[in-house]
Amino acid sequence: MRRVIVWIHRWVGLTLAVILVIEGLTGGLLAYRADLTRCLEPAARPHPTSVPPLDLGTLGDRTNRLVAPRAQVAYFFAPVEGQVSIRLLPRVDPATGKPYPLEHDHLRLDAATGQALEPVTGRRDPAPAQARIMPFIYELHTVLALGDTGRWILGIAATLWTLDCLWAVLLTLPVSRRHFWRRWGRSWRFKWRAAASRVNFDAHRAGSLWTWLLLLMFAWSSVYLTLPSVYEPVMRAFFNYAGFEDFERGLPHRYREVPALDWRAAQRAGDRLIAELAAREHFSVLAPAGMAYFVNNDLYSYTVHTTRRFPEPADFGIYLDAEDGHLLRVEHFSGEHTGNTISNWLYALHLVRDPLDHAVYRLLVCLVGLVTTLIAVTGLVIWWQKRSARRWGARRRLIAEQAMPKHTRR
Repeated sequence: MRRVIVWIHRWVGLTLAVILVIEGLTGGLLAYRADLTRCLEPAARPHPTSVPPLDLGTLGDRTNRLVAPRAQVAYFFAPVEGQVSIRLLPRVDPATGKPYPLEHDHLRLDAATGQALEPVTGRRDPAPAQARIMPFIYELHTVLALGDTGRWILGIAATLWTLDCLWAVLLTLPVSRRHFWRRWGRSWRFKWRAAASRVNFDAHRAGSLWTWLLLLMFAWSSVYLTLPSVYEPVMRAFFNYAGFEDFERGLPHRYREVPALDWRAAQRAGDRLIAELAAREHFSVLAPAGMAYFVNNDLYSYTVHTTRRFPEPADFGIYLDAEDGHLLRVEHFSGEHTGNTISNWLYALHLVRDPLDHAVYRLLVCLVGLVTTLIAVTGLVIWWQKRSARRWGARRRLIAEQAMPKHTRR
């Protein structure tokens, strides 16, 4: 069985090596994405302004008027540094019954005036080269810069990586139970004064053991982010988990491009509902965080920043009916479904989101990215060394056989 596991570990590692190097390096950089963006693009640094931004509802309504009749607002977050980026969805062309083609699916607005910072029709002006570095790294990390194909590749790779984390740890265990803990303890040590091949092997094995829990977390959370068709059945098998189908159950199922409540009316209704919930659950609302409209369900989501403390996230969200503004659902981070609580924690840990957005954890994530790269590279070196040793051994045997007298050869 050990030989089988070694064989599987070897070939899965060789298959994933390049992807793990890419994901490890880019993930380490993305732990400091905002800081690197400010360094590479000084224009992204905050500029003091005395003009307050428009409220979210007004920004949503003004954008809808700008992009009508070809598009509508899907979602957006609170303005950052005087600008807001709004995600657009195409509306249906009544002449063809198909969605209008859009040249771009985002629109940037001046948060204080609601004016578009780029043409509503036509393509954006090309950004400076340094401004495209971090977006490219993000795209490389999330989809290998290959779109949906890259997401599928990463989903399969993440599934294999998760399984490899489980069976690879078995290879570090002693083959005998005699002095088990003392012998297993050797697998955790680095012998820096040994030969280069041994140092490389210790870096591969001990580096994996010391970071094993984090590696497993990043592997499984990657499945969650890229391949929910694999993630959700597994979570349902072991935990109380509510998937997207469960989420949609009980919500309205009606397609409506133009809701009865506009964005401003939806925000007013959301503010009223959240104020009631805040009084009941004893927290205060600090500022709106984002809004979204679900065209297939005719409902809004509304999220605000609050004074809630760990382990609850600072962001608090609700879903309200777009016809009359009544509350449909409260977005719970934990406590409702065990599987969803775990999933939310995996999401927060992987993306360094609240309540994990701290300098120490960002440094840890960056180090895990480097360790992932180290493990992939040292694994390749181990394979190459063993392959070379086998070839050299076979060549020596062949030379020895050829040097033997013919009558003594087998």
